[in-house]
Amino acid sequence: MSLAPQTFTGLLDEFGNLVPILALQPTHASLSVSGASARVALPGNGVVYRLSASKDCWLQFGDANVVAGVGDMLFLQGTEIVRLPTAATHIAAITVDGTSAQLGITEMLGEN
Repeated sequence: MSLAPQTFTGLLDEFGNLVPILALQPTHASLSVSGASARVALPGNGVVYRLSASKDCWLQFGDANVVAGVGDMLFLQGTEIVRLPTAATHIAAITVDGTSAQLGITEMLGEN
């Protein structure tokens, strides 16, 4: 059995892999983060989100009771695109240095 060749259009990385195109959605949440764990509901119903942190933070995804602590997922200051763990509805954060910071959470949508 032979497979028919397939043609893909879009951006390719240096290894020839298709790079997904993601669009920002109008659903956004902001979280004030400090030395104590804080949480917020994830905006929208997405699977992929853009996270932007003004300082290094420890993050944890979970339900309405999620708590972040030292040793959870380290998110360095800046912006990254992340895929959520299954069934996550909230994000919790705590700053690494214990001072105040902001975490922005924006839903992303993939191109069809």
